[in-house]
Amino acid sequence: MGRHLRELRVDAGVSQSALARASGVDDGHISRIEAGTAMPSLDALLSIGLALGSDLSVRFYPGSGPRLRDRFQAPMVEALLR
Repeated sequence: MGRHLRELRVDAGVSQSALARASGVDDGHISRIEAGTAMPSLDALLSIGLALGSDLSVRFYPGSGPRLRDRFQAPMVEALLR
């Protein structure tokens, strides 16, 4: 995420300070996001994306947890987990 944000910012020719002013996100926070040491909130990502003229996409990827196929499985899975 951070590397991609940095690439977008550099390609746009915008400094971290200018992006901070345009997005309302602290420049130190932007620096930490780009360095990969901070996890930005969805609000911060939306503000940064708007300032850069970029679209934000959030996805879920299949994992190894239980898959619910219908409304009857949820109570069964909850009972197993208890």
